[in-house]
Amino acid sequence: MHAAFAARSRPSLLSSLSPSPSPSSVRHGLTRLGSAPLCASAVLLLVAGSARAQWPGPYRAFTIQRLGLFTPAHTGPGGHQESYAVLHLSRGHVLGSATRFANGNPFGSDAWCWDGATTQAIGLTGGSYTDPNGFQYAQSTLMGTAGHVAGWSRRLIQPAGYAGQDSWLWNGTATLPIGLVGGVYLGSAGYQFNEPTHVNATGLVAGYSRRIDNVVHENGQDCWLWNGSATLQLGYSGTGYIMANGYQYSRIVALDDAGRALGFSDRFVNAYDSNGRDAWIWQGGATTRIGLDGPPYVGTNGFRYNGCGLMNRSGKAAGTAQRLSGTTTLGSDSWFWNGYQAVQIGLWGANYTCPSGLQISEPRHLNDAGQVAGYSVRYTGVSTLNGQDTWLWTSATGNRQIGLTGGIYIGSAGYQTSELLGQNDAGQVVGRSARIGGASSSLGVDSWFWNGTSTVQVGLVGGDYLSSANVQVSDVFAFAALAGKSLTESGKTAGLSTRFLGTATNGHSAWVWNGNTTVRVGLWGGIHRGSNGYEVSSIDRLDERGNAAGASWRVAGVNTTIGKDAYYYDAAANVTRRVLASVPHSVRTSDNYAFSEGTVLTADGYLLGRYTRFLGGVDPGEERAFAFRPDVGFTDLGDLVAGGLPAAGWDSLRSVNGFNWMAEIVGHGFAAGQTAGNSVFVMRPPAGGAARNVVYGSGCGGLGLGAAPEPLLGSTLRYTVSGIPAGAAISVLLLGLTGVDPGVELSSIGAPGCYRLLDLGGAATVVLGWWAPTYDMALPWSAAMIGLPLHGQAASLVPGANPLGAITSNGVRSVVGWY
Repeated sequence: MHAAFAARSRPSLLSSLSPSPSPSSVRHGLTRLGSAPLCASAVLLLVAGSARAQWPGPYRAFTIQRLGLFTPAHTGPGGHQESYAVLHLSRGHVLGSATRFANGNPFGSDAWCWDGATTQAIGLTGGSYTDPNGFQYAQSTLMGTAGHVAGWSRRLIQPAGYAGQDSWLWNGTATLPIGLVGGVYLGSAGYQFNEPTHVNATGLVAGYSRRIDNVVHENGQDCWLWNGSATLQLGYSGTGYIMANGYQYSRIVALDDAGRALGFSDRFVNAYDSNGRDAWIWQGGATTRIGLDGPPYVGTNGFRYNGCGLMNRSGKAAGTAQRLSGTTTLGSDSWFWNGYQAVQIGLWGANYTCPSGLQISEPRHLNDAGQVAGYSVRYTGVSTLNGQDTWLWTSATGNRQIGLTGGIYIGSAGYQTSELLGQNDAGQVVGRSARIGGASSSLGVDSWFWNGTSTVQVGLVGGDYLSSANVQVSDVFAFAALAGKSLTESGKTAGLSTRFLGTATNGHSAWVWNGNTTVRVGLWGGIHRGSNGYEVSSIDRLDERGNAAGASWRVAGVNTTIGKDAYYYDAAANVTRRVLASVPHSVRTSDNYAFSEGTVLTADGYLLGRYTRFLGGVDPGEERAFAFRPDVGFTDLGDLVAGGLPAAGWDSLRSVNGFNWMAEIVGHGFAAGQTAGNSVFVMRPPAGGAARNVVYGSGCGGLGLGAAPEPLLGSTLRYTVSGIPAGAAISVLLLGLTGVDPGVELSSIGAPGCYRLLDLGGAATVVLGWWAPTYDMALPWSAAMIGLPLHGQAASLVPGANPLGAITSNGVRSVVGWY
């Protein structure tokens, strides 16, 4: 028993069940037993301790392994070898490529995957995929969360040589050919081309195969889904969807983890005439046509055109439908597919429709709550474009115009234009609106944030950010770490604002919107400021807590750049820190040049990246990898390897491009003796850090307990109690460090068939409300937590259920780990 845990615990409710608890004792997620409130997550924080050692033990004991392919076929003159990491999966797979060599020259490429233990060559090779000289080229392009890899291999048919490419799936054991092949997909000289475009969490793969006419003439394409055992053609085909010469075209645009595919198929009439496009959703073997139909979406000869591109995780979709009058196109309307019908959404009428009926509306974002954000074009007179307005549609509120409007954002003739840049599942939206002078002259753009109720301007404004001609430019950025989004789920966004000197631009500054205010971030002044105030900062990383990272340019004279310095914005402290402050050899003494940049901002707040280390005043420098967090400090990544880099067979670690919840770091460097080419490394913390939830024992009265996801450091573990009877007076979750397995049967106290499955000494008790039978426990990122066994069991007071009037659940053992 952890001393800190035992000292803070209170008697367990399970040890003294009573049918009449005091009303004052009931709190959701909190129980007052005795005189002090007790929160289980707070107890765990006490276990972890409040002080953090400088680079704690596990961070100084990483092992390192070289990944990639190093066979003679992958080795050039002087031992030259090149492997690169392409993707890094959150559950311990690394996907990469390795250059092939022949006669001293690069000669193709092979795909490989590291499965957490070994590196394996993957892809289709040999036969039609290798020419007589040994050239072959395989490319891995997609990886699912379960470790499935999809890619393609170049076809090399002699004597023609290049003959297209074939798709494949590596399932963790073998490479399987997938896609539509042969028949109309194979030319007379062996040309064939298919490519995977999507892979989901369960290993389903979607893609397309080009239809071939004669030798190599491409004649449209068909889309397909690999269902784990066979390739299925999806979409509409045949009559109504094919020309007389065999041309037809279908495409999948989205594939979700439930196996639903969203796509479209082109329509044809009279042998060669286009007749529009149909959007569809495929699920469970059935294809459902979706979109708007009937007037005004059907023209002459039944022409209709529905395009689609958005689908959320519950199978809802959004797209556009062309408006038609006979053979005349009158723009398009937006629609939302709610699972059984399509409804028109967007702004229309008045400012958005011409007398002829012309109007244009398009959805741009669809979140998992089924909310759609898009834009509608503004018109004036007969058909004069007058800008565009942004909107948010929800089933509850309908269409609402959002964005900055009026004032500086509308011209003298009503011209007004806004653009969408991001949306989260809470329904918050970010975008930008044009500043207008006169009728429609541009005075820059301002960024904004829709908070669910109103539009708020964000970014740095006025002063150095407003030109003497009243021009102002503030822009929101998209972040790779947020899967290309511009807005976090917690409502944070970030961007750049242009600096001005009179009417001339004078650099730009970075900023973060924390949900309430705009904060300038980056480094400025001193070496980061030119003689006329020129300053430049980028912002490249943003996390859910509002921490951000980027780089600020070093400046000499007016605006001559001499490198850049990585910075870290600590949201909790509201402080921007230079990452390499006081790091020896990080600045070249002859000219003050320095270079550093962050490449990965981890979920637990570490910034990983690269910097240049100098050994002399005119030294060109050596690229090195680093890790940094404000409370832990800076370290050269090589210093974290157990025994040092040379003993581990490495000369240097040069860059980082991946990190996961297993605390594995993936990057590029030079293995021992390597002076050219590239090697991939993976650094791993000590063994014994596997996170896991294990159900043990059994419950009674239908009461159950589950825990998810895996109890990883820095994550949130959710306990969920199921089967609480309607007549339950109170339900509790008990948490302790010691389980009892097999359990103690409770017949002796009036609960036959029920069991006590944990040691009640020092167990913490969380009282649950009937309206929310869940409890979220935040697990801090601390080495002290690794291997901690948390045991949970639920109990409910149910009068009449048995003589005791109580029922119990199964137990859950959660072992906290790195991965």
